[in-house]
Amino acid sequence: MNPLSDQDRSIYEWQLDVPGFGEEGQEKLRNSTALVSRVGGLGGPLCFSLAAAGIGKLVIAHGGDLRLDDLNRQILMSWDGVGKSRSDSIEETLRRFNPNIELQVVPENVTEENVEALAAGVDIIFGAAPLFEERLLLNREAVRRRIPLIDSAMYNLEGRIIPVIPG
Repeated sequence: MNPLSDQDRSIYEWQLDVPGFGEEGQEKLRNSTALVSRVGGLGGPLCFSLAAAGIGKLVIAHGGDLRLDDLNRQILMSWDGVGKSRSDSIEETLRRFNPNIELQVVPENVTEENVEALAAGVDIIFGAAPLFEERLLLNREAVRRRIPLIDSAMYNLEGRIIPVIPG
């Protein structure tokens, strides 16, 4: 377990004062790994929040190249990334935002072939995939590993969040 440094205490000072969280909660967060599937309109803000809070490691799965119509909701992306791999923009933005977290950005969407490898060693899975096939794969893997899944989805301007706690 990685203890908090003086720099960590300075960066996360506000969180350390939260009743019931404190240094113990911050250390637990710092030593945690989260898988985030897709970082569009829901997953992007989530990754920013997890990075800002000081999670230890983010495993991010999002394939494809950035399109113009992604820019209005994919906040980890920028104009200069249009036509290029989304994963490059994701990694560059988050490394600039918080260089103290570990990142593993995989330029693929979740599939039957990669779901086990992506979920290996994570403590929680956040699903923000638009396709039911991906969401069901994440659910199956979370239940198999007995780790929490926070499934989220958007349709038009409505959002849904479904926490799945195996057992």
